[in-house]
Amino acid sequence: MRALLEGETCLARSDQFSPLFPNLHHPLLFSKEHDPALSDADAAAFYFADQATQNEAVASALTATAAPALAAAIPSLAAASPFHLQGAAGAALLTAAGTQAAAKGRSTDPAALNEVDTALAILRLPAVASDLLVCVCTATAVGAASAVAGVVAGGAGRTGAVAGVSAGVLAGVLASLQIVDWGLFAGSGGE
Repeated sequence: MRALLEGETCLARSDQFSPLFPNLHHPLLFSKEHDPALSDADAAAFYFADQATQNEAVASALTATAAPALAAAIPSLAAASPFHLQGAAGAALLTAAGTQAAAKGRSTDPAALNEVDTALAILRLPAVASDLLVCVCTATAVGAASAVAGVVAGGAGRTGAVAGVSAGVLAGVLASLQIVDWGLFAGSGGE
């Protein structure tokens, strides 16, 4: 995500490529103000479309949404966890997956467009008036004029990454996610 939305806090961000997975961006974590008017049923599609807008994607396709069991996906938020007692009451986990066609560096050149496999998790935390977004994006094809054509393994063209790879990485990120300071969130009373 290039631009931060109003009411959004970037908790972790990296524009660097992973040395182990040259086509993979590091996960991005954002905290947004929880909107109780946005239903859980609509949140995954809403945030996926919002991310595509922020990335100035010229095209995007949402291919899957789900509501995985919170305790199984994020063990640190299971009811028996000490972290659960502080802010996870009423939490819901949603996921969205799809593709985007976007250029890194805000290029307007059509030859700079990259195909990007995108996986997004939305951890809705109404007890602390926040939604935590975790995003993993993987280039599956790089445009000839892309700002990353010289950085990504193989240069322009297909990267070797397959559609859906971001969802697997996202699952690993969620499994290791721990919220150790609920004061970071808008409604925690820790401001």
